[in-house]
Amino acid sequence: MKKTTISLVVFFLLFIQTKSALSQADDTLATKDPAQNILLDTAKGNYEGLTLEETQKVLQKKDKLSKYLETQVSIKQKRDEEKRQLLSQIREQDQRNAELLRALREPFKP
Repeated sequence: MKKTTISLVVFFLLFIQTKSALSQADDTLATKDPAQNILLDTAKGNYEGLTLEETQKVLQKKDKLSKYLETQVSIKQKRDEEKRQLLSQIREQDQRNAELLRALREPFKP
């Protein structure tokens, strides 16, 4: 019973601490730069109170960000494919080396 109570108390303390840390992080993210604040608001899904120009700027920045992320993903995929190819080449070479070693040892077996 004591362990359960202690566990619950610890859980609630961690929950409260996490919640306060998240709200503190939200406050920290809010900057004096209005454009940055607009981006933060729209990232949260809040488009209210934006002018058409501000909305267009935000959407352009989101488009640029999504294009950048797509580029990064394709670069990572290419690198991963290159790594896979290199690993398969290394495995093939290891197999060839093992076969050569076996062939070299054959004549010396008693």
